[in-house]
Amino acid sequence: MSTRDRNRFVKEFPKNQLLLKTDIAKYEMSVAQKPFIVSKGAQKCFMEYSNGIADKWKKREKAFNDQFFQRSVAHAILFRGLDDHIAHSEWYKNERGYKAEIVTYTLAYFVYWLGKNGVSLDTQEIWKNQEIDTGMIDILDELAQQVRAFITNTPSSVANVREYCKKEVCWKDIKNADIRLNADATGFGITKSEAKEEAKEAVKQGQMDKELEFETRLFSLGPKIDEILADARRLKILSPSSDRGLAKLKRNAFNLPAPEKYAVKELLKKLSEFDKEY
Repeated sequence: MSTRDRNRFVKEFPKNQLLLKTDIAKYEMSVAQKPFIVSKGAQKCFMEYSNGIADKWKKREKAFNDQFFQRSVAHAILFRGLDDHIAHSEWYKNERGYKAEIVTYTLAYFVYWLGKNGVSLDTQEIWKNQEIDTGMIDILDELAQQVRAFITNTPSSVANVREYCKKEVCWKDIKNADIRLNADATGFGITKSEAKEEAKEAVKQGQMDKELEFETRLFSLGPKIDEILADARRLKILSPSSDRGLAKLKRNAFNLPAPEKYAVKELLKKLSEFDKEY
């Protein structure tokens, strides 16, 4: 790669926007209100996250759409923004330590508090702005100081703060602690019904995108029809409907009836299971 190409690549894909899988796990587990898992370290956190994602994929594959991606990026912006803010805050500079634990517990508590007050974190607003609102940072700053005060004033039975933060009891204790947030913080959330509607629309849009993608794919099948038919017959997976549909596509008749379009779609899916991609 030439210097010019390398510079262009760095400009288009800056390192500070790179999302590593272990980082994504850290961000997602924080907003999933599992800061004690995040505090156990990158590998344990990733294992827990990946197991949960695998289960969700099996149950609700359609939920992994553009909204899922945008929400993940918003969580990354939130986590990184708070981490950077705390690192440069005067109160942290005066007494350093436990930043990783403060960040994850602060975000977890913020999401918990929003839920307790009937709203969900408005990730779409963060996604659209690609940064955290200054008002939100102010609220998170106050919350972070309270979280720091709590975990550094642990019960006498706790000998090690970091080990305490790895336990679920720490999270339970913080939720029961006298931690206060400005009531205005609810302004950074959306109602449960709005969140549900957003998710519903995202699934609908995802289905439309997939349909459009498949329609586009049909236009490229023409030169491959004979090969598709040969493989389908050899594997004995060619149905009458898919046969009719492929015959029409070969004649450049792309406006297939729904049953034939579905049959062609299913045939291509079955062929992919035999490592036949078209």
